[in-house]
Amino acid sequence: MPDTKLKYFRDQIYHFLGKAKDATFELTDAALLTRNPSSFNLPMQHY
Repeated sequence: MPDTKLKYFRDQIYHFLGKAKDATFELTDAALLTRNPSSFNLPMQHY
């Protein structure tokens, strides 16, 4: 069943991410569910 494979995949990734897992999943969900995503440019820092 596709739902079982997706759940397994999400569980494995969630475990792999460690402490950043909740924030990463929230960011991923927001990016995937946004109808008109736009990017923004951050200023580059030269060292």
